[in-house]
Amino acid sequence: MANVPNFDDLDQYFLGALNFELEPSTQPAGPEVPRTGAALLQGKSPRAITDRLTDGDPLELIARTKRRVTWHAILMDNMRVAVRAVAYIAYFAARDGYRGDPPLEQFLHKGIDEAITSIIEEDWSNQRKDAPIDPRHDPYASITAAAGIDPADARKVTLEFNLLPVPKRRPLYAVLIQNQSIQQTAETYGLAVAELKSELRTILGRLTGTVEEDLLDALVRQLVEDGHE
Repeated sequence: MANVPNFDDLDQYFLGALNFELEPSTQPAGPEVPRTGAALLQGKSPRAITDRLTDGDPLELIARTKRRVTWHAILMDNMRVAVRAVAYIAYFAARDGYRGDPPLEQFLHKGIDEAITSIIEEDWSNQRKDAPIDPRHDPYASITAAAGIDPADARKVTLEFNLLPVPKRRPLYAVLIQNQSIQQTAETYGLAVAELKSELRTILGRLTGTVEEDLLDALVRQLVEDGHE
């Protein structure tokens, strides 16, 4: 994991989402899609399709969105993505006259991925404009609470993390979000343990707003003591 990003210059990592990466490999199959699922997406009215998809969540889009966000190793509010994914899925289904091709799970993933990318673009635009965050609908609340930072800083740190290339993002996500051990994660992704610890120190520095070496070393040691190694 050479070339640690210069987080003070986010422009170099994001140009209208052109440099934003989603996990390119195929996600393992999730919950079985109902055989009648494709019928829910038939029709010329996106609104009618949306109403079907939100009436009891028959395609389990909330659960599928959570799995997809985790698969891409993205820091993002799952419900925020799910709500937007429904809109994209309904729009694509009505526009394309969906009848089961491509397979339904693949079609749903396309809508979820579009939702993720559009949220990245929206957050980037708001970050650049320094737009205020509505405290009643704060999508960064979990990061704010976990890191003890204000919502604006949480938005920036979230963007910094999400704009990391997939090979950098996934091992950090595995340790910090999925609570996997540093040793096992390093082995899984073909990294040296020292290299992964260095990357963890960098992202923890952003989360805590500190450059104090002793404190960062202590945070990494805490990960080890909590069973992350």
